[in-house]
Amino acid sequence: MMESEMYEFVKEKFDEILPGLLDMVLDKSIIEDENYMKIVKDSDGNEYQSRYDYNITGFSFVIITSSMAPNEVLLRSMYPVKVIN
Repeated sequence: MMESEMYEFVKEKFDEILPGLLDMVLDKSIIEDENYMKIVKDSDGNEYQSRYDYNITGFSFVIITSSMAPNEVLLRSMYPVKVIN
């Protein structure tokens, strides 16, 4: 699967949970209570029913790839780090 196809696949899977979810994760708007509560179901445990303010500033989302040319959308919306061994 090519990088652009992989990005679209991941985006589609996130959209199955909630349309626009990947964008909310990438721009960190998912940590806003009204967005976070959109993905919580009544059947989820009590630990998911309230806000998690205690570590919200430490929220990070990381994508790791071995591709030499990652998807351009990801490069523009994230902080890329190239690891050379």
